[in-house]
Amino acid sequence: MKHLKTLLIALVVLGISASTAQAKEPFEVINALQGTRQINTALMSPSKTGKATYSSQEVEFLYVGGTELWLSANDGITEVTMNGLGSGQFKWTGANNRTFILDIADGDTAPFFGEIQSNGKTVGKFRVGKSKVNPDKAGGHWTGVLAFPGGVMMDVNLIVAGIGEDFDSTCNGGNLGARISFPGNAYQEATLLHCDDTFGENGGHNYSLSTLYSDSVTGETWFISLAVDVTEFGNLEGEVKAMNLTTLGGIHQGIAALARPTGFNL
Repeated sequence: MKHLKTLLIALVVLGISASTAQAKEPFEVINALQGTRQINTALMSPSKTGKATYSSQEVEFLYVGGTELWLSANDGITEVTMNGLGSGQFKWTGANNRTFILDIADGDTAPFFGEIQSNGKTVGKFRVGKSKVNPDKAGGHWTGVLAFPGGVMMDVNLIVAGIGEDFDSTCNGGNLGARISFPGNAYQEATLLHCDDTFGENGGHNYSLSTLYSDSVTGETWFISLAVDVTEFGNLEGEVKAMNLTTLGGIHQGIAALARPTGFNL
């Protein structure tokens, strides 16, 4: 009976602690910012008689881990940093080394408003509002396996930007910035190239990615290339090829199967 009372008290305390922790959700401000957005900027004129300069850009904010987000646009990826997880202050560097500073409080919703600074002085303001642009369907977080004949399987995690950098007129999706990681290896920056019906053994896949994998056990380095598609079921699947660059062995072919990460639900 004594043990039962102790257990009940512990559960009550745990419940109170959980409720208290949920009162300030560290990802609330991150989730409020994530997704495709339109950034409108207004830069002051350097002269008192001049007029402000206005511009607009379609972007995507994507959380990639730690205190870092990506701001992806058709001119590439910019790293967005936070003072601390859940702090609500976001900073990134734009053209001419101008610093964009955005503060978001718990419960805030778009549009958000921020300051543009240069050498510690305010030189403009910007607005982050909603966008009608849809991110590439391969954008976001993926996790899965690369499987080869003989039962050899390797876990893989992939993050893909939803707005790509312009490549050429034949590639409708362009270069999608990516970050790939394997167990025992630090993540690597990569690119998922989106060109419809271009990649793979028979040229029927829409996306291609190449990277290197260093085996910490054998010390060997492998060249890994993927040719994949987003399926009707929402998975990222296709072909994978691996070549041992240390021994210069043959090319090993397998399959790639990735899905969206699932939440932790008890």
